[in-house]
Amino acid sequence: MLHITGITLALSDSAREAVRVVLAEARDAGVLVSMDVNHRHTLWSRDEASTMLRETLPSVDVLFATEEEARLVVDEHDPVDLTEAPVRCAAVCLAGMWRARARTASGA
Repeated sequence: MLHITGITLALSDSAREAVRVVLAEARDAGVLVSMDVNHRHTLWSRDEASTMLRETLPSVDVLFATEEEARLVVDEHDPVDLTEAPVRCAAVCLAGMWRARARTASGA
């Protein structure tokens, strides 16, 4: 399993490129990829984060995020819908202040 974080994507262009390279290698090798959005507004804007996360998400099998962070990539939809087209994460784990939700692509 490869685990990446949104913080790495936020650090610099070279860090983003390193993540792209590692993701491509992981995909080619059939490695499961997880990502923790871990949005830090002090590192980049919501718009920048949204753009980069949307580019990265198709390579992610398991997503960890707060509901607010997940909204960076799903617009008006329920964030747990990330298990459905067009993104199709195999699993989405959302944490909120008072609850946590998870869903797999099979609906469980």
